[in-house]
Amino acid sequence: MTDWLDLRWPPIENDLFRGQESLKWMWFHSQATANKVSVGDRVLLYETYSQPAGRRVIRWWNARKGSKAIVAWGVVTGSPECCEGDEVKGKVFNIRVPFQVKRSVPRWDAALGVRADRVRQITKQTSGRKIPLRCLLKLRPGEFEALRQELERRCAR
Repeated sequence: MTDWLDLRWPPIENDLFRGQESLKWMWFHSQATANKVSVGDRVLLYETYSQPAGRRVIRWWNARKGSKAIVAWGVVTGSPECCEGDEVKGKVFNIRVPFQVKRSVPRWDAALGVRADRVRQITKQTSGRKIPLRCLLKLRPGEFEALRQELERRCAR
């Protein structure tokens, strides 16, 4: 079992690729990266602040700012599979991995998520390293557990 931190884009209303419905999936543009995760791996989901440039046209009325925080954690439940995807900056995100959410911030409330500065503070205290927030980062067991507990504490408010 491996522990991960994965970046997600903020959801867009009625957008199944990165919207609420897609919480049951992790999305990748590289088969090699998708193959790193295995059934039973635990994953913290960090929601970025905005949609990436180059994504299909987003209307102002359905765009949404992201939390810039860890908003959920869960477990990988299946193997990577190819599907219809979305192109961003020349990369097609068309590989998905089944994912079961164990806990998430209610309605993706930014105030409740574990913010980037707190993520860095916790990992520095836990393991002595200050982690960069990037796509699919392998966490040490102490880092994952400390961040998971912080998310659980915030969700219980």
